[in-house]
Amino acid sequence: MRVVLFSLYGAALVVTIVAALAGVRFWRLAAVLLPAGSIAGYVYFAAVAHETDVVGLIVKLVEIGAIAAALAPILLRRRAESPLAGRWVA
Repeated sequence: MRVVLFSLYGAALVVTIVAALAGVRFWRLAAVLLPAGSIAGYVYFAAVAHETDVVGLIVKLVEIGAIAAALAPILLRRRAESPLAGRWVA
């Protein structure tokens, strides 16, 4: 069962990367939801089965980085478009 789920997750990530390279606009949604779901599943599995490993934790850190990479351009663009961008507010 784990092999099937891991294979499906890998396939979904490949589709997300292909969509990003093809210029499809919804790729950021997948780039956030897939790792977030994986992290939630890992936390649930760790809480129920009490099984965690160092490799799994490292992978989760990489997934958090992927989420940040997908969201950073959106957040930075909004900040740059703000009327108060670059100004000190007293």
